[in-house]
Parts: sequence; C-alpha cells; structure tokens
Amino acid sequence: MTTQKTGNFFSQIFSEIPDLEKEEKSRQESNSIKRAIRQLFIPDSKTTDELFDANLQIAAGPHFQSVKNEDVHIYRGEEKLTIKFPQSFEECNFDVSIMENIKKKNYKTPTQIQAAMIPLIRDTDYDILGHSQTGTGKTAAFLLPIIDEIHKGHQSGQITFNSDSPYVIVLATTRELVMQLFEDALAFASGTSVSVAYAIGDMPSGYSIRTLKKGCDIFISTIGKLCDYLAYSVVTTYKMKYFVLDEADRFLSKQCALDDLRRLNDFGYLKQKHRTIMLSATFDVETLNDVKNEFMAENHCWVRAGAVNQVVNTITQKILKVAHFQKRQTLLKILLEKSTNLNQPFEETIYKTEKTVIFIHGRRECDRLSIVLACEGFRVIPVNTHRTLKQRTEAVEKFKKGEYDILVSNDLLARGMNFPNVDHVINYDLPTPENLVQYIHAVGRTGRAGNAGLATSFFDPFGPDSLLAKSLIVILEQSMQVVPEFLRDIVRHQQRIAEQCEQYQHSDTYEEIGLECEPTTSKECLNLNNDTW
Repeated sequence: MTTQKTGNFFSQIFSEIPDLEKEEKSRQESNSIKRAIRQLFIPDSKTTDELFDANLQIAAGPHFQSVKNEDVHIYRGEEKLTIKFPQSFEECNFDVSIMENIKKKNYKTPTQIQAAMIPLIRDTDYDILGHSQTGTGKTAAFLLPIIDEIHKGHQSGQITFNSDSPYVIVLATTRELVMQLFEDALAFASGTSVSVAYAIGDMPSGYSIRTLKKGCDIFISTIGKLCDYLAYSVVTTYKMKYFVLDEADRFLSKQCALDDLRRLNDFGYLKQKHRTIMLSATFDVETLNDVKNEFMAENHCWVRAGAVNQVVNTITQKILKVAHFQKRQTLLKILLEKSTNLNQPFEETIYKTEKTVIFIHGRRECDRLSIVLACEGFRVIPVNTHRTLKQRTEAVEKFKKGEYDILVSNDLLARGMNFPNVDHVINYDLPTPENLVQYIHAVGRTGRAGNAGLATSFFDPFGPDSLLAKSLIVILEQSMQVVPEFLRDIVRHQQRIAEQCEQYQHSDTYEEIGLECEPTTSKECLNLNNDTW
C-alpha cells in the first residue's frame, strides 16, 4: 500500500515537470512559421525632384582633382591600349536629355574611370573588367553610355519596346545596392525613352511583374531574384546585350553567388551574344584569373584607374589598440568628443554628433550596440538582415536625410552605398583575415568624390585581429598613413616566433630554442605570448 502511494506521488511530481525537449521543439516550429510569414513591402517611388535632390547627393570635394588625375591603364590581353579620354561630358556626345540629367546631378567633369569606360563601352564591343577606388563614380561609368545607346536606339527604331526581355541586366549584391542603382538609372534616364525596373526579395512579385510589363530596357536585381524570374519565364535573356556585375569580386569570391552565376551559364541563359561588364574597388587577382574566363571573352579589356586594392588617400585612417571589453567605452568616448547636447533643462539627454557609420560583426550585436547608443542619448539606427525590408529601406533613407546621426550595420552596407556627408567610419570589429578587402570597402563609405573622411578601427591584439597586423601595415603604407608602432611590434613578435618554430622543427627538444611549451599549430605559434602588448 505504502509503495503504491509512494509510486503515485513520484509519478505526479514527474508529470508536472515540463518536457523541455518538446517545448524547445514547439518553440522552434513557432519561430520557423513566423520567419516563413515574411513582411512584403513596396518601397516608395521617388519623384524626379527627389532623385536630383542636392542634399542627397555626394558633391565633389576639395580633393576631387587628385582623384580625377589618377593613372589609368587599359590592357587587352598583353596589349596596352591607348584611347582618347573625354575631358568633359560635352565631349561624350550624350543626348541632350542625358546631359541635362548630368548637370542636375551636379557632375562637373568625368573621373578617370568614367573617362576610360565611356568610350570603351560606346566605341568597342569588348567585355570590360573595371577597377577604381571607392567613391570614384563607377556606376555612372557604365550607366551613362548604356542609357545613351538605348535611347538613341529607340529613336532610330533599332531597339523596340522591351517588357520581359531587358536590353541590360545589372546584378548587385544586396537589396539596398539594387535600389540605389535603380534610382541612379532612373535619374540618368529621366526625360529619355529608356525604361528601368528592379526586383528584390520581400517585395511583392506581382508588383515587380506589373512594372516589367510597362517596359524594361534595364533590369536591376539581386542574383537570387533573377534566377527565380528566369526559372518562371518572368524575364528572358534573348534580347540581352549587356550583363553587368556590380561589386563583381563579391560574386566571384562568394561560393553561393558564384554557383548561381554558373547555373545561369549551365542553363543557357548567358549563351546569346552579349557584353559582360564587371566592376569593383577590389579584386582578388588569383580568384579573378581562375573564374573570369567562365563569364568573359578571352580578349576582354582590363581597365585600372588608380592602385588596385588600396584605400583612397583622401581618407585618414586610424588604428586604435582596443581590447574587446574596452570597445564600448572607447566608442562612447570618441562619439562624445564630437557631440553637442541638444536637450533642454529637465529633458532627456539627446546628442548631436558628426555623421557616422559603425560596422560591427553579427546582427544581434548590431541591434544591441544601437540600443546602448540610443540609451546614451545618440540618434542612432541599425540596419542588418534581421530587419524587414521596410525597416532597412526606411533606416537608410532616414540616415541619408540626416534624421539620424549614426548608422550601425554589419557588412551588409559596407559595399557600394552612397551616404552623403559621412564624416566618420568606425570599424568596431575588423574583418576576418580571409575577408580583409571588406576593410577597404567599409572605410570607403567616407572620403568619396574627393571629400576628406576619417576611418577609425578598433584593433584587439589579444584576438584574431593580431593576424591582420602585417596586412594592415601594407594598406596604411600604400595610402601614406601613419602606422602605429604596436602593429610593427606585433609583426616583429610573430616573425620571431615563426623563426623559433622553424628552428624547433630542426631541433631535438623545444627547450633548446627557448620555447616554454611545444606549439601544436602554426597559428598557435603566431599567437604565443601575445599578452606582451
């Protein structure tokens, strides 16, 4: 009797304990359903006045002439080409409507990449690989001559109405960059017969398809959305004459994007005769040589304006030695130094600070840092892929208009984005060693079009940042920047440890060469005794 009561008692106790495994599974299923119900959003269409609003444009700065005078080299295979560069936009012989748009955009003279690419696109049939530093006008370099060609083709009757088969397909790496390219194309095509459409994820497909049917000479998209539209025959490529990859090195180095490009090839979407144009501020030469011929003709042109993989010299770069646990405190100190207090007596503290973009690893970390800065009184807004398209689009627009002083993002906005009047870029976290080119793109959100800018990076010598020391020294020296002595100390220490490891491989015992313990990996060798700084 007692045993039975005891058994019933324990059964009742255990039955009241929640089944954690079932609860966790239920929670995961619930979250999965929530993620599946995406919030669709149609970004507001900008008026013509908004497209040309001077407050949303990046005006040429005092150092524009130095950017314009960068050396340009054009190669076709081993042959170095010499072409006549237009010294003004008037010499480009653009249509009157396009010239009017250029003036509204407040463009004075072509940059070197524009002066090289405009005649190459207009007067030749070569595939083009274009490189120039951040903020030098690569978008206009390909859009202006292509829009002019399409408009004149409409006028002569050589180009007919396009709906489902665009004359030009432009691919970009992010939704934000697609929308920026779309707005630039709309501005340059204003008053012409050229139609422009775009498509991105989380935008209703019905809306995009209706826009396409109204006319689409130029179609701008992310590669995922393009693959969807091609698969369902919403878009075809049988009329395509130009295939453009903006931030091309990202497509070629990121495996999933490269796989998508190869599928386009394999399924025959790129088989018809067309010209391929690839542009970026950085290129991994080894990766480029491995895969470029899959998508470009062997006799393509390589246009290089300025030094390859180098930060533009209008940006002052500072590398600060900051341990991970000190980053938040250091960031607040930097922001407060350039801030003024806007609050009235007895009101909540609100700071006005210089226009700043902060890059940080991780989407949650991006949100958390934004909350911390907001609680301290800064006008800050986050952008990352955890946010809906509506939140991301509105955040970018509000930052551009100056409603917020600080934009915090992961690497989503590190490439290609034009933010007017950005004074300061802060790399709260540095890129990983295998993705160091992201540093060049991130700091390039300031110092654009000949304007001066400041880029500050937090370097944690006790973590993976130590593996970046040597590469950062090269980047700083190439841009004629001051190299902190602690970076040189780290490199010297790493070299010394590497030499000791080399000696160890040829010695009987590791004590003979002064090592306190036996290193097990080369990476461990490089990080030995890093507490010395």
